[in-house]
Amino acid sequence: MKTSIQERFSYIVLVQFAVVMALAVSAIASLMSVNQKFEDVDQKWLATTGMLGELADRISEFRLAETYRALANTAETRAAAEKLASDQSAAIGAILRDYVKLNSATGSRDVADIQAAWSVYLSKHREWVASDETGAIDEPALYKSALHQLGVRTRAVQNRTLRANGMRTYAASLSLAGSLSDRKPSGI
Repeated sequence: MKTSIQERFSYIVLVQFAVVMALAVSAIASLMSVNQKFEDVDQKWLATTGMLGELADRISEFRLAETYRALANTAETRAAAEKLASDQSAAIGAILRDYVKLNSATGSRDVADIQAAWSVYLSKHREWVASDETGAIDEPALYKSALHQLGVRTRAVQNRTLRANGMRTYAASLSLAGSLSDRKPSGI
C-alpha cells in the first residue's frame, strides 16, 4: 500500500506540529515553575525581611518611648511617652501577627522566639509603668538596667531571625537562579 505524497507530507506536518506543541507545553510548564519561585521570593521572603526591619525600628522606638517616660517632667509628657510606647507596642503586635501569617510553616521557631522575648519585655515594661504612677522611678529606663537588657535581648532575637530569613531568601534566590540557568533554549 503506497501512500501519496500528499499523505506523507500531511503526516510530516502533523508530527512537526505535535513536536512543537509538546515543546510549547514544556516551556509553559517551566515558566509557570519559575514564576511560582519568583512569587515565593517576592511575596514571602522579601516581605518578611521588610517586616523584620520594621520590627527592629518599632522595638527601638518602644525603647525610646521608655526613655522619654523616664525623662518626663510632667504628667502630660509622661502620658505622651506612654501613648508612644502603647502605639509602638500595638504596631509590634500587628507586625508579629502578619509575620506569623506569612511564616506559618517555615518560621515557627523564629516567631515563637520573637513573641516570647517581646512578651517578657512588654510584661516588665507594664510592671514598671503600673508601679510608677508618679514617674519617680527612672531606673528601668537606664542603660544596662534589667528592662534595657530585655530590650537588647528582644532585638538580638529579632536580628537572629532577620539573619535566618536572609539565609532563606538567599537560598530561594539561588534555587531560582539555578532553575533559570538549567533552562536550555529549545531551538524551535
